[in-house]
Amino acid sequence: MNQDRFNNIGLVSVAISETLFHAASGIQVLKVPLIFPTMMHRQTLNYLSRSNTNISGFTSLLIEHPEFFTNFWRRYETSFADSFNAMLLLCEIGVGQLENHTLHLKRPLDGIDLMGSRAKKISKAAANMDRILKSSAEELYLNLRIKL
Repeated sequence: MNQDRFNNIGLVSVAISETLFHAASGIQVLKVPLIFPTMMHRQTLNYLSRSNTNISGFTSLLIEHPEFFTNFWRRYETSFADSFNAMLLLCEIGVGQLENHTLHLKRPLDGIDLMGSRAKKISKAAANMDRILKSSAEELYLNLRIKL
């Protein structure tokens, strides 16, 4: 399957905005590019979107399911530009707002139920994604082996 068509700026925007919905104090800009590479992985998305999944944080997920992160660097690199473009799009349409290196939610993104089953699944996974992002940016980047 052509990943460029399957993973588009619309789905990246949904992933970011839905995660922001659960992040009371916003999300550091450094962490925003970590959202979609996590949610673009089918097995990870399936796990995070289950109603009985309630992870306590990134470390517990990494210990329980290291297979979710085996090719994370490649997914991160592939979705990096789309993540920033989606963040800017959300700000431009009034959904998000950048302030002090943090992205905040101004209003929820409308029409997610009309965007298909994958968007709905991403929406269900957003609360768990927010819990993953509670770890420090340094810890996340180090453990995900992302080279800056």
